[in-house]
Amino acid sequence: IISTLLFVGLLIPFYFYIRHNEVSAQNTLIRKAKNDYYQREFLSAYKTYERLLDTMNFDDERARMNYGNAAFMSSAILKSGFYGSTRQNSPEIPDSVLQQLVVKSQDAYILLTTSKDRKLASQAYNQIGYSAIKSQFGKEGSDSILYQALFNFKQALKKDPRNDSARYNYELIKKIISFP
Repeated sequence: IISTLLFVGLLIPFYFYIRHNEVSAQNTLIRKAKNDYYQREFLSAYKTYERLLDTMNFDDERARMNYGNAAFMSSAILKSGFYGSTRQNSPEIPDSVLQQLVVKSQDAYILLTTSKDRKLASQAYNQIGYSAIKSQFGKEGSDSILYQALFNFKQALKKDPRNDSARYNYELIKKIISFP
């Protein structure tokens, strides 16, 4: 019985030591992800948020929104070949990689549409519509993309009628659809 007590006595501090290190590592990643995101280093922010959300099981809706935004912005930046104000002299990135980033962003937004935070859910619907248009417009089936985006902008307005971005997008797409 003494050996069991001794074992438990050593196990408890070890557990708290490990837990403290996990929390410390998580806090470090949160700071790095936020800093990269606000510094417009979207690819780095995307990778850090991905590690937080997937590997460390960090469950935070705002972090998930930033993850989705960072993935979408990374695909847009990489597709254009521009990073900051200079053109990159790097090999062309395959469309499949860029599309994977768009899918990751869409998945993050879709999860957020059920958020209890109506403003965040509204932003997620708006981002779904916006990213669908940006990534698919001009390709085959553009009309269906426009109707799908219109639906998402309307859902965004239902969640938060004060979402001016969703209102603008909704009105613009509605005009485009009704244009002869």
